Amino acid sequence: MPYRRRRFLSSGNAIVAVLWLILAALSVPTMALAQFKMPDQKSARLRSYGPMTSGTAILKGNGVGGFANAISGTDYAPPTSSNGVLKGNGAGGFSTAVSGTDYVPPVDVNNHTTVAAHDASNDGKTINEIGTDAANVVHIGGGAASAISLDNSTSLNQGQFSAAAYLDFPVTNANWSGGTENCTQKWHVFTIAANATLTLSCAGNSNQTLDYLIYQPNTGSTFSYTFAAGNGAALYGAAPTPCAANGCVDQIEVTWVPSQNDYIVNQLQSNLTAVAACPAGQTCYYVAASGSDSNSGTDPNHPWLTTGKVESILATLSPGDEVLFHGGDTWTASASNADMVFGDTSAHAVAGSAAKPILFSTYGTGRAIIDANNTNPYCFGAYNPGFNVEYFTINNFECKHAWASAIYFVNSGGKMPGITISNNYVHNTGPGCATSNSGCSGLPPAWIVSHSYAAGSLIHPNANNSNGSMFVPRGACTSATSQPAWPQTIGSTVSDNSCTWTNVGSADDWLDWAGSTSYPAHSYIEPGTNNAGVFGARYVFTNNSSCTSGASYPTSWNQTVGGATSDNTCTWMNTGIAGHYKNQVGLEDDAGGADGVHILNNTVKWGGGHNLIEVHRDYGGAILQGNIVGPGNSHNVVDSHSAGTLTAPYQVIGNVATCGWSLGLCGCQQNAGCSNDTAAFFYDNEINATTSSAIYQLNVAYDSGIGFQVAANGNGTTSAFLVAKYYNNTAYLPTNISAGESDGIYESGGSAANSTIDLRNNIFDGATSHSVNIGGGWSSAIEDYNDIGGAQGSPGFTFNGGATKGSHDLTNVDPKYINASASPPNFGLQAGSPCLNAGLTGLTSGNSNIGAF
Repeated sequence: MPYRRRRFLSSGNAIVAVLWLILAALSVPTMALAQFKMPDQKSARLRSYGPMTSGTAILKGNGVGGFANAISGTDYAPPTSSNGVLKGNGAGGFSTAVSGTDYVPPVDVNNHTTVAAHDASNDGKTINEIGTDAANVVHIGGGAASAISLDNSTSLNQGQFSAAAYLDFPVTNANWSGGTENCTQKWHVFTIAANATLTLSCAGNSNQTLDYLIYQPNTGSTFSYTFAAGNGAALYGAAPTPCAANGCVDQIEVTWVPSQNDYIVNQLQSNLTAVAACPAGQTCYYVAASGSDSNSGTDPNHPWLTTGKVESILATLSPGDEVLFHGGDTWTASASNADMVFGDTSAHAVAGSAAKPILFSTYGTGRAIIDANNTNPYCFGAYNPGFNVEYFTINNFECKHAWASAIYFVNSGGKMPGITISNNYVHNTGPGCATSNSGCSGLPPAWIVSHSYAAGSLIHPNANNSNGSMFVPRGACTSATSQPAWPQTIGSTVSDNSCTWTNVGSADDWLDWAGSTSYPAHSYIEPGTNNAGVFGARYVFTNNSSCTSGASYPTSWNQTVGGATSDNTCTWMNTGIAGHYKNQVGLEDDAGGADGVHILNNTVKWGGGHNLIEVHRDYGGAILQGNIVGPGNSHNVVDSHSAGTLTAPYQVIGNVATCGWSLGLCGCQQNAGCSNDTAAFFYDNEINATTSSAIYQLNVAYDSGIGFQVAANGNGTTSAFLVAKYYNNTAYLPTNISAGESDGIYESGGSAANSTIDLRNNIFDGATSHSVNIGGGWSSAIEDYNDIGGAQGSPGFTFNGGATKGSHDLTNVDPKYINASASPPNFGLQAGSPCLNAGLTGLTSGNSNIGAF
């Protein structure tokens, strides 16, 4: 039956009223997430006859078939069918009314009720449309393609909704004492009645995210709970911390990843109505913008104020202790809010245990914000420390404006085991991006015709610059209309109109020291002489104005991290960084060791220096999972060197990466000296006689020059072996990149002898050079069950030196993505996609598709 728009829709209560009828009919519990409240009643008719919460005005039959003042033919309840609609009959009543019986369900406007309306893809989007089908059954659902109309003059659906729509009511249990989850439901609402264990057991289901609200009783005893993984699955992320106050609520999100048979647990907002109790036997410290360093800091009512105070107690933390910053507050760099550097002194040692890691996180609602303000080099980090940095978690912070790295750890030989970096938002950090609040990639700009340049500014000439050198003007100047021949010797100069340019070195984020050269503030250099420290330390000029170096190297460079070296008008600080990297998030082990870093569910973008995320020589079963990375990077988006072993492979699962080619934010777009375009994911082995092993599953690479780049070895020898497996990934790349090498997957560098490459169940869609470009010489090479070309077509195919595709491959077959042109795009597969169930089973648990979804 079509809606009676003139009457039913004349009030703003129409949609809410229908929802209440649905809830009443299905007896849905009223405790949950979204609040539905009746608007103020302004109609006299609704005040007289509308649903009430209590009292004598509830609409009741009186045993004689009537209620006072009913008007003949007027509807007093929303119709659900053509018969039995509640109507006045002109005689003050309605037939078959039973004395004392309510005929309109009462509404308790103080209760919280969830009606989560989803479309058929169950993508978590809230839908507002309401309509009826041909049998006058109310449906809720939506999406532009299947939206209903409440106006019967509209042709679209005529008040009906697709048959696949459904109501996702929460699983509720008002007397919960533990059990196994219901994997088919997104929302779960529990009031705990005893200490409880929730067993996660979704084996065989597809990827999904489940949300839990766990209520403590309003009165009486409070209880603890734990999450456990069933069927041999693994559990990752910070363990939920139950609150202990009556009436408080914990919100937990669990992501089930069947490809690895594991779960990622994320306590999104601890204690929606109270503050979490500190775990039994532990000490928790609280920090807030309203605090004072003279407070005790051990309860949320007496928090500390500064990061400096936190630094002063690091060495006193015991395994399982917590340092919690108030969500939504900001800590801006200052003398008392220095960067959080661990292990540089004995007072800054941090030592949790595998069973009880130390937690740095937040309390209250939202992320705590660390604003390094282009003053502090890091938000959190440790760089070859001499004291313990192990088994601790950094969770739920926003980090911005750090001029070196955001959250980064450097060590040698496995000295930093058990570090987890989870649920953080990192942006506008690193060289070239720390002063920005918008999109950036951190590389110096290319030379521009007739452009005015400030003294000491860096440029990258995009012609006549075969070695990819960078230059600085000695004073403010204006360039000529064409580029000069750029000298490729460091320290050489060239005149250009009113400019004199000096070559200051390499095209990456570090400069080679050059005598008598002007350097801008926060320039990074590599001294080539008198720099014999264990890690070949790199240095940075830290003042806020430019300086001019001496004509020769200083007598010796300070080899103590944080130590200074004076050089003419410059003071250079030892950063302790080994190698050329200024990566924004990650772990670098320079000698290789079993660190086992977990980088989970972070968002990282707009970073300068080098890579946005880096995992380097971690042999401890490192995991990179659920991260959203890019756009905006000067080198690769996600870069991994020599991570993983045959017995503890490096796992890269369910990440999304883009350098932002369409936005002009990829490194190679601003660096004409690079031979290959920017890769979304890079992996190689650079360690002699050590086999590196990694598995890439369910990852998406898009809007980048290269999707996945692999090098059997990065040191050019035949003794570095690699095992690289790529299952159920999607690469969707531009087709108009004119320079460099642009491929869905690309092999670069070194001999592949004794190495393994395995490509199955992937989509390689688009690119300019090749969909697949893997050279010959691999000892083991498997390629099959891939969609080569996808919706955009394949520009070329080479695998292990040949052009023969796997017998089960699809070629140029449109996967039918949900929406590849959205921002961000959705590369999930529509119903009817030829990639559904077209892959090889057993590679990615629970996923027999081709592609990442």
